[in-house]
Amino acid sequence: MVQLIREPFQARQPQWEIAMNWDRFAGLCRHCAESMNEALGELTRDPLRVADGRRGQIMAKNQQRNGIEKEESARQLTDFLQRNRNWLL
Repeated sequence: MVQLIREPFQARQPQWEIAMNWDRFAGLCRHCAESMNEALGELTRDPLRVADGRRGQIMAKNQQRNGIEKEESARQLTDFLQRNRNWLL
């Protein structure tokens, strides 16, 4: 017969000490909002809104992955597009 041995209960300390990177969270929220903006542009057949939604998604994904601020992400995307003018977004 198998006997289970129970150890005394030890209270765990809460994991509240983990600091959240709010720039990453803002990037995630912004990515969702821009994908909805793109979908609305496709629904209303507005090509400018679709392009703006795609650009916003790229900036939000960069912000989310690298944990940088919104303005820095926009500056990096603008610099990239100026260096590579043949790219279409």
